[in-house]
Amino acid sequence: MSAQSPTSVTPVKKAAAVSAFRMSLPQRAASPAEARHQVARFAVENQLLAEPAVALVVLSELVTNAVLHGAEPIEVCVRGEDGGLRIEVSDGGAQSAPMVPQAQRPDRPGGLGLHIVDALARRWGTDVREDGKTVWAEIGADPECDL
Repeated sequence: MSAQSPTSVTPVKKAAAVSAFRMSLPQRAASPAEARHQVARFAVENQLLAEPAVALVVLSELVTNAVLHGAEPIEVCVRGEDGGLRIEVSDGGAQSAPMVPQAQRPDRPGGLGLHIVDALARRWGTDVREDGKTVWAEIGADPECDL
């Protein structure tokens, strides 16, 4: 774990409005809070969601998983798409299979992150690459799932 990795933020411009946001995070406990802060500001400033709370919970769970179970580099990419938000969290972990929610173990705290993502996201999934994985979720734009 690198305690000295700097956080970097790169807004990606599309036409006159910013439609995507990318940031790199160190693998440390404070990274989920930093991601929530930066993404909340981005979503509100660019009017991507009327209420970003659900997106921030999903983001927090995905970043927490990357910090706890993945490896650096950890990157977050958030894009406004079709009235909603697509959240992608990539890490350099050697995960060889797509992530799926696991049964909670009474002998260990936590373990509900992907269950929360599954309950709140319109769609979500995992893309496995040679150099790591990306776990993504789509929030909003679907009246049945917009909390």
